[in-house]
Parts: sequence; C-alpha cells; structure tokens
Amino acid sequence: MQALPVGILRVEYFTADATAAAAGDVITLFWAVQGADVATIYRMDGEREPFERGQAWRVPRTGSLRVAVRPNPDGLARFTLVVNNGVEEIAQELQITASCTETWFFEPVPSGAGCPTSPSVLSLAVYQPFERGVMFWIAEGRTIYALFNDGRAPAWLALPDEYRDGEPESDPSLNPPEGRQQPIRGFGLVWRTRETLRQRLGWATAPESAFETQLQQGASALFLRDRDGKVIGLYGTGEQWR
Repeated sequence: MQALPVGILRVEYFTADATAAAAGDVITLFWAVQGADVATIYRMDGEREPFERGQAWRVPRTGSLRVAVRPNPDGLARFTLVVNNGVEEIAQELQITASCTETWFFEPVPSGAGCPTSPSVLSLAVYQPFERGVMFWIAEGRTIYALFNDGRAPAWLALPDEYRDGEPESDPSLNPPEGRQQPIRGFGLVWRTRETLRQRLGWATAPESAFETQLQQGASALFLRDRDGKVIGLYGTGEQWR
C-alpha cells in the first residue's frame, strides 16, 4: 500500500466478517488506513448516545482483530476506528447487530431494552400503593423497590429489606390521616427511617398485598410483572420507570 503525504488521512475500509452475531460471540474486524502507520480501535460503551470510548486496541495501519460481541442496551455492538497523524484525526464507526443469548419473558419488548443478562425468575412479591408512588418487595434478593410518580429524580430506588421478625412493625406515634395507612414491616422500616423517601411517597393508600411476580435483569433495565400482569421496567440506576 502506497503511503500518502503526512496530513492526508483516509480509512480505506473498516468491516467485520459478520453483520450480526450473538452476544459473546467472537468476530473478526478488518481495516486499512492511509496517512498514518498506526491506528486505534475502540469498543464503544454506554447506555445511549453519545457513547464513550472504552476498551482500546493499538493496531497497525492494516490488519485484523478478533473481538467478542458485547452489545450496548440498544442491541448493537459498536467499534470505532480512529486514525491520528498528530495534525488531524478521523474516525469511522462499525455496528454489529447482536442477538440475545437469553429471551425476555414478555412481548413486546420495548425499544432500548437490549438483551437480558440472565434468565427470568419467579418470586413471591408484595405490593403497596402510596399517595405518590408504590413499593414492591421481591423475595428473590430481599429487595424493596420504591417507585415515585412526583416527577423528581431519582424516579425509583432499590433498597435492602432489613426488617427482621420480632422487630416493631410500625410506629404507634405516627397517626395517618383518614383513609391513609402507615406501612408496616419491611415497607414500614424503610419508610420511617428515610425521610426523603417518606416525604416523596406520602402515606400508604391501601394495605400491602402479596402476589407472584416474574422478573428479569437486562443490560439497561430490570423488568418485573406487577400484580395486574403489567410489565414495569426500572431503567438505569433510578433514571426512570415505565
């Protein structure tokens, strides 16, 4: 390959031996550039645009590289070839469509859900509605999820259930308004000991009720089925739920 004068950069090609692959599969990237002796290939990480440059490989100006497919939450694995001659820089992105090794327990799958990271599980669950949100207790992992509908951040919280049998179920000094209730046991403990959570949720509007749920963790969200059969997605680390 004949070299171009310094300062003239060009990506001749940046491709792969597959346009689609299962998450975790190994594919081969191929590239050729002009105007520089070396280049860098980045794996692009993140949940949404703009994606960030993650794992990097310093490579010669032409060659091949075997890499594992690791999709972003939108189901695409992204790689960027970057060429820099000290004066200017050019970049070219390559996208691979990733098929999931696990399947979601529900249909239709919302856009941006990406792939499940584990199989779905069945679990005992408890639900309670509040003035400005709801709480779920999931036996699998003994976790309490507080979902707020006040439009503030975070939109939801995941909290450990630290209540143990024999401890006080409620605080008799707290008197709810008419038609409202003080949550008890695990819900009550997090509600009483976290003032911001208590203020955001308000009082319980009905007793807690038990049901069986199905839940599954994904790259961008945890999905669970509520007592009415509706699937709820808890996105990010409290960013949103829907």
